[in-house]
Amino acid sequence: MPPLKTRSATEVYTEAPSPDHVPSFIEREIQKIDSFAQERVKGRHYLPKEDVRVLIKNLIETSVRDSKRAKRLRGLETSETKPRVKLTRKEQVNRKRRLITTCIQNQQVLNLKQVARYTRSCYQTVRRVYWDLQNERDSSTYEYNNVKSDREMQALEADVRAADGGLVSVADLKRQNPTFSRKKILDVLHSKQMRWRKLPLAQPKFLTYDPPNQKDLNRIICNMAVVHSNPEAQMLYVDEMKFPLQQTAKYHWIHKERESTIKLNRREVSDTTITAIAMCSHEKFVAVQLFDGEIKGQDFLNFINVAISSLPTDRHYLILADNATWHNSGVIQKTEAYKFLFFNLPRMFQINLIENAFSAVRSEYRKRPIVESLKEEAKNIVNLFFIKENVERFEGYWRNHLRMLDKYYK
Repeated sequence: MPPLKTRSATEVYTEAPSPDHVPSFIEREIQKIDSFAQERVKGRHYLPKEDVRVLIKNLIETSVRDSKRAKRLRGLETSETKPRVKLTRKEQVNRKRRLITTCIQNQQVLNLKQVARYTRSCYQTVRRVYWDLQNERDSSTYEYNNVKSDREMQALEADVRAADGGLVSVADLKRQNPTFSRKKILDVLHSKQMRWRKLPLAQPKFLTYDPPNQKDLNRIICNMAVVHSNPEAQMLYVDEMKFPLQQTAKYHWIHKERESTIKLNRREVSDTTITAIAMCSHEKFVAVQLFDGEIKGQDFLNFINVAISSLPTDRHYLILADNATWHNSGVIQKTEAYKFLFFNLPRMFQINLIENAFSAVRSEYRKRPIVESLKEEAKNIVNLFFIKENVERFEGYWRNHLRMLDKYYK
């Protein structure tokens, strides 16, 4: 029987490749593995609901306490720095004028330009304060320009309340209240908790689905919470994402007198898509492999075999996967790797941490540099999974994941 092979694919990367490395897409032979040095999480856990809630709550508190932002805030609290009081624009200008007055009165030889430099003020402002002192007047107090009367404000607020839920735009409100700027009208709209939203479709665009079986969902979350709470075990997440090569950013900032050199479609090949299989922990991506096109069961088997083999042997592992057909195909079920897999419920991507991580990778992918070949595209994509910014990003993914577990556990 001929050896089982994958489709055209790169090697499995467990860390960022060297700068001079160029990925190659070839068919790769799948090694048969009778046993792994790594161990899986054995058994399934069924705990009372209150115990599971306590586990999730403790995990959330720990993740928040150990985050870099919390450590920075704790460092600030220990210092003796006093909180700064934020002054309004009016208070800032009047404080500056009082400082100018003091400087002029204390000068032995009058020099208004020197006062302007010392106080970092406009020379005209210094002159105005000086002439007020010469004429024995109090320094003029700054007031906001175009302050509206109570009657005008009440009329605008009444129009804003009437616009709630209707089809009135900012331009319409501006015509009804011509003395107000668009910025002020927007401020009032936002202060009334109103937002500019898309109108809902007359008919739902997507089919509605029945809610997941709560008992099964609780069972999955319970097992995940137990694994997260066990220092000798680790939860991993695996999934696939597609990279259409014609996809790119649609907007960018550019000087008005320059012409854009970046085109919307960076590659002329519009029917080529790279598919990535990735595995991550709650700290980072641990394995990535790219495929030229769609993937099948044997492709996933090759990836999962190599990824598990590369893991440290000092922990027990459980790998969350969705219900894609290639995750549960016959070629997978007959292998040792299948014992490590733990399947999510259909359409419950909210509790799979890797989905959040994919969002950031997609955003970075749209900003990738222009290249000319498929291999260079693949090299850029692989590097996106191992950039240094992921360290802090995964802290946020982890906290959000725990909050989702708490939200959907009922």
